[in-house]
Amino acid sequence: LVVRRRGRRGIYAQRCTPVSLDAYSLDSVSVGHRKGNHRLRASKRSYGNPAYDDEVTSHPMQYAALASFAMDIESMTAEFSEIPSVTVRPDEVPPGCEDKNRYSNVLPLPETRVPLKRLGNDPATEYINANFVTGPGNIRNYYIATQAPLSNTVVDFWRMIWEQNSRLIVMLTEYMENGVEKCYEYLPPSEISDNKRIFGNFKIILKKREQREKYAISSVQLINLETRTWREITHLWYFWPAKGVPDDYDSVIDFLCEIRTYMKIAQTAKEYDEEGVEVIYGDQNRSSFSNLSKLRSDEGGSGNGVNVYSPARAEEQLRRVVSTNGTLGRMKAASEIEGIRPCVVTCASGAGRSAALMALDVCARALPAAADVPRVVRSLRAQRPHSLSNRHHYIFVYKVLSEYGKRMLGGGVDTI
Repeated sequence: LVVRRRGRRGIYAQRCTPVSLDAYSLDSVSVGHRKGNHRLRASKRSYGNPAYDDEVTSHPMQYAALASFAMDIESMTAEFSEIPSVTVRPDEVPPGCEDKNRYSNVLPLPETRVPLKRLGNDPATEYINANFVTGPGNIRNYYIATQAPLSNTVVDFWRMIWEQNSRLIVMLTEYMENGVEKCYEYLPPSEISDNKRIFGNFKIILKKREQREKYAISSVQLINLETRTWREITHLWYFWPAKGVPDDYDSVIDFLCEIRTYMKIAQTAKEYDEEGVEVIYGDQNRSSFSNLSKLRSDEGGSGNGVNVYSPARAEEQLRRVVSTNGTLGRMKAASEIEGIRPCVVTCASGAGRSAALMALDVCARALPAAADVPRVVRSLRAQRPHSLSNRHHYIFVYKVLSEYGKRMLGGGVDTI
């Protein structure tokens, strides 16, 4: 047995804090194991081992049975304790990236970690504490679960949004809770006076914010100062209580419906240049320098409404988009590989509230057929370690699903 020690461990211990339920209430995560302390992940590659799909981690139920089960706290707690967990060793964090993690025991699984394109020759610029997560209908990379930005990772956060072509951000934490920073302020605070921020090569403009009782819907213009192109991002912010879980289940269901609506819109959202002209990449392939065209409003009277860049101009424009160094420069965004623009879900840890919401979304879409909460949670943990490690979050999922089923039977929600 060889134990590796890292010289930067002192810095890591200072900047990253282990999470405990006592210190951070219900948004925190803890390291849990199933009986006998058997871990789900025996090696770096075992997170997807089908041998772990056993009966203990599966409990499919149709609505009537689920509604009854959701009233039995003892049974839900027992079921929760049987779900295997996944852990990531500290030495699996790339050297020099320790201070990019909010909590020292909430680390991204290397196999599903979202890769950033390398900047220069620094491999540490490829790292962000975020994981791809499978969504409804077993759509791979449907979500990105990530910790809320830190002051030293906010640029990485916006780089990830741009590189993965994400158009929807779901936020489930306040910037400060009980005097503790849970999220660096990565959005402008006002749509009127103080509505602009610049982080690295990205300019963020808050264009509009619609305030609801329990959540807010914002339209954000994300400008890439290097490529001189911009995209519209939708930001959904649920006002999760600092202590406990939301007690207004209807507002959570309404929020889920908003996510579904804007996720559909995100898949066809466009990109524009600095003149407000739509940019189109032929065959959705950003590495091809010969297929860039733009749709215009035909103000110049060209007759066809389409203006195609010259090959030289198109190549220069695309070089600004894809220029990168290092091995990860050859990796494509999830939208190019899977045909989906991921929904980015964030809370302080990216594993507590975020996982609860993702589990809710996946399980709710399974109704009125059978929803299998423990299997979904097991799958979440296999992709984003420590997901739903708090039993109160687990019970919350069942409670909201029960209310969702009731509304669905009454025609109050979309079943798709």
